[in-house]
Amino acid sequence: MLADRRAFFLQKSVMKEINMLITVNGNPENIPGPTSLADFLSAKGIHADGVVIELNQDIPEKSAYTEILLHENDKLEILRFVGGG
Repeated sequence: MLADRRAFFLQKSVMKEINMLITVNGNPENIPGPTSLADFLSAKGIHADGVVIELNQDIPEKSAYTEILLHENDKLEILRFVGGG
């Protein structure tokens, strides 16, 4: 049982320390992993309502942002809506 506890805490601490390299709007960026798309946007101060996200040449549904985990080498494009006239 003690070995199980140690394995659990070791796995948990290793997961917290993982850094991943992704590309955001053509620029390399290191992020902690695992990170959901929703958490990434929130950490950047980006509101999902004002942007369209392209992840690896796919446009995910906004309702799935909390479930989508970013991975090493992902390519993320963040397109902001701009109004004018």
